[in-house]
Order: sequence, then structure tokens, then C-alpha cells
Amino acid sequence: MNRLDWARLWKFGGVGLVGFVVDGGLLTLLNAQGVGVVLARSLSFSCAVAVTFVLNKAYTFETAAQRRSLALFTRYWVVQILGAATNFLLFLLLVQHVPGWAALPLLPLGIACACSAVLTYTLSRHVFEGGRR
Repeated sequence: MNRLDWARLWKFGGVGLVGFVVDGGLLTLLNAQGVGVVLARSLSFSCAVAVTFVLNKAYTFETAAQRRSLALFTRYWVVQILGAATNFLLFLLLVQHVPGWAALPLLPLGIACACSAVLTYTLSRHVFEGGRR
């Protein structure tokens, strides 16, 4: 990987961290208010996707800032749905099959996010850069 690739990877990771804070913060807040962990995660994830789209478009893949937002947003959502399927399935498996983890949703959330990050970075590069390296 060249310097630009490493810089983008770090930016993507930073944006992902912001998304994780949004996701985890809302998950914790909603769950503390009595919203079930699965519904709370669905809502928190949706908010995190919107935040990360704006930040990735502006900071991680700057050349995409000049492209039409609706087309990019649509493709970005498709990538995020694929990432979410990976993320959410792993999250559900962990909270349902690892004793005590449903009571500590941030731990399985972190594991699920880390695993899906590899997939979403690779696919997001294709969305924002059109497959160019």
C-alpha cells in the first residue's frame, strides 16, 4: 500500500470510530430506556450510517465530494447493507449464544464492527473511487 492508501485507511478508521461512538452511544441510550437490544441496534446503526456517509465523502474520499450525492449515497447504502448483514448477524450470534453478552451489548458490537470494517472499506473504495487505486 502506498501513502495515499494508508492515509485513507486511517481516515476511514477514524470515521468508523465516530460511527462506532454514534452507534454505541445510541444503542446504550435506547437500551437504558427499555428499548430491546435488537431494535435499539437497528436504530443506532441507521444513524451511524448517515453520519459515516457524510464524513467519508468529505474527508476519506475527497474526490467523491464533487460527484452527485444521491448516486453515491445509494451505492454507499448498498455497501452498508452488506456490511450490516455481516455485522448484525455476528452481533446477534454473539448476544444470543455467548452467555451474558446480551447484558453487555458494546462488547459484541465492537467485535461485529471490527469484522465488518474490512468488508465495508474495500467496497467503499469502489463506491467512492470507482474501483481506481
